[in-house]
Order: sequence, then C-alpha cells, then structure tokens
Amino acid sequence: MSDPKQYAGYIDAEHLDVIAGGVAELKRRILLWMEAGPGQRVLDVGCGPGIDTLALAERVGPTGEVVGVDYDEEMVAEAERRAAQAGVAARVRHLHADATALPLPDDHFDACRCERVLQHVRDPEAALDELVRVTRPGGWIVVADPDQGTASIDTAEVEVERTLMRLRAEAIFHNGFSGRRLLGQLHRRGLQELAVELHPLRSTDYPMLRRLDFFERLEQAALATGAISGEQLQRWHHDLERAHEERRFFATVTVVMVAGRKPSRAPATGSG
Repeated sequence: MSDPKQYAGYIDAEHLDVIAGGVAELKRRILLWMEAGPGQRVLDVGCGPGIDTLALAERVGPTGEVVGVDYDEEMVAEAERRAAQAGVAARVRHLHADATALPLPDDHFDACRCERVLQHVRDPEAALDELVRVTRPGGWIVVADPDQGTASIDTAEVEVERTLMRLRAEAIFHNGFSGRRLLGQLHRRGLQELAVELHPLRSTDYPMLRRLDFFERLEQAALATGAISGEQLQRWHHDLERAHEERRFFATVTVVMVAGRKPSRAPATGSG
C-alpha cells in the first residue's frame, strides 16, 4: 500500500476532529438511517480516529460489535487508543485495511456507514461492492460524500475561483464528483428503499479553511500547470483576505447522503 499521507486530500486526526463539528448534523442523520441498536454489528469504513465508532458503541451497547476500517495505520492506532480510553475496547475494534478489499466476512453487519471517503478512493465501485458484500440481507448501507463540483467561494475573482474549484474537483480528489453518483451506484447494486438527503456545508473562516482544505497545494498545482498566473493568484489572495477582514468570507459545498437496504434473500422453495 502507498502512504495515505502522500495524496493531496490527506487530513490528520486533529483536523478531522475540527471538521466533525461542522458535519454534526450529517453524522446524526447517518446514525439515524443506520438504525443501529443494542446487540447489532455495525461497520464504519474510513473510520479515521474513531469519532463515529465511539458513537456507534453507545448505540449497540455491550452486546454489540463495532468495526472501524481505515487505510492509515496512524489513524487506526489513534482510534484504538480512544476506544480504550472510552472503556469500549471490548466491543470496538479498528482494522488497517483498504476499502476495496475488506478483511471481513460476507453478510455480517446489520448496518454500514461510509462518510466522506469515496471522494479519495481510486476505485469507488470496488469499495461499494465490498460494503454490499459484508452487509447482511435486510441491513442498511449509508454513504455520504461531497459533490466537489458544487464547491464555491464568494469572490470578485470569479475566473480564478472557477478555475481552482474545477481543478480541485478533477485533480485534487480521485473521485471529486462522488456525491452526485451515489444514488445511481447504490441503485445498480440492487439496494432498496433508497433515500437521498442533501447537506450543505459552509465556512466563514478563511484561515481555517486554508488549513483544512489544502489551498496551498491547489494553488501551486494551478500555477504549475499554467491554469492561473502569479498576478491572478495575488489578486485572489488579496480579495479573500479582505473578505475575511470585513467578516464576509463565505464558502460552501454540498454533501449527498444516500441510504439503502440490502435486499433480503428470497425464501428457498422445495421441489416437491
């Protein structure tokens, strides 16, 4: 496996903790759709430092099972540390694994979640196949991902903004338009009772967004390819810094959440 920190979208555990506050309502809705309850087995693919596995541990109780999977070994270690600290290690475990090849049995989990992960995955179809495989018949699968094509920032430098946002969606992320594709992907896999929700995310904190959203790498990529000039970049910086000083900076992106139930197996019929 390659080092996950080498791809442009990598965010460390501390930053994921910060972001979690801004997506609290999305997380609440995912938890609701999972219908996780006492004694159930649940899975979080792309678990990061265990923010959601700890929440799931409360839902399933001491007789349940929570499994978190992440591509980053350091995230898995941090998630294990937090589970031990919370006193739930007996029912929560975190695995270092690839979302496209889960080391888990077929038809095992009552509900699975995958939040803001597929945008970073080179083969999202394989990852979704794995989610379906490990979910029991009748179990819920809930997937949420941004549509980076909806990302926008209010600025007078409209041409620069559109150039950067398009580059961000098409080159920074492996699967930047993931959100808009989820409904079709789950439909093609035969999931039933499909439901779709849109969750707009917003930011009014320019310095924070620069730190969390890898602006520097995006801008340098645009300069390197000639998509924007140094003069345009200076104007862009000046405009956003002024918006921040005047307390009117605004950026937004839409997250698409799709929930569906894996079909129950048809009852066996005797031949006579």
